[in-house]
Amino acid sequence: MRLAQVDRGIIYVVLLYSYEKVFINFVHFVKILMNPTIIYKENILKLNMPHDIKKTRPNGRYKAGQINPESCRKLYESQRSKPIIYRSSYERDFVLWLERSRMVIHWGSECVGIGYTNVQDGKHHTYYPDYIMEVWNDVNNPNAGTSTVLVEIKPYSQTKAPDPTLPRDSYAWKEYIRNMCKWKAALEFAKQNNMQFKIFTERTISRLN
Repeated sequence: MRLAQVDRGIIYVVLLYSYEKVFINFVHFVKILMNPTIIYKENILKLNMPHDIKKTRPNGRYKAGQINPESCRKLYESQRSKPIIYRSSYERDFVLWLERSRMVIHWGSECVGIGYTNVQDGKHHTYYPDYIMEVWNDVNNPNAGTSTVLVEIKPYSQTKAPDPTLPRDSYAWKEYIRNMCKWKAALEFAKQNNMQFKIFTERTISRLN
């Protein structure tokens, strides 16, 4: 008798999980009907998906880790095959905001490649902004449409020019110049593709709600 009860319990859990997955897919389908650009953008993301671009590495300054993609309701379907990597607590907190914010419809992690030239070596490189998100322009008015935003997460200190007394071949100046090249290319890419490009720091992330 107890064994039969356990079997029924297992069947119930499996059915409940199956219904939940069907419901999630149905909600995604309804969102596509309401906003056909979603499926277009997902197809673009699948073509641009890099392989293992982001890996967890030990880092004494910033906290790195992984997030199970199955726990992310708003993550693009094309990115659900691998863990979502974050390299700092800032990125982790931003992902948590992406999932809980009513503004956010869908998001992805490092899935848009942007070509740029580093003026320091004259070579062509590819820059992958940390995140892309599709957001409602007005959460209370779906007719206001949506916007697509490319997002880079950086400590505030790295968005400002280094100490001018440091030599120009120092690591701080090289990184700053490289970032300026990347961000200039991202702004141009966003403008050409009807997107926005924004840099979020610990200051802006702490004010998100």
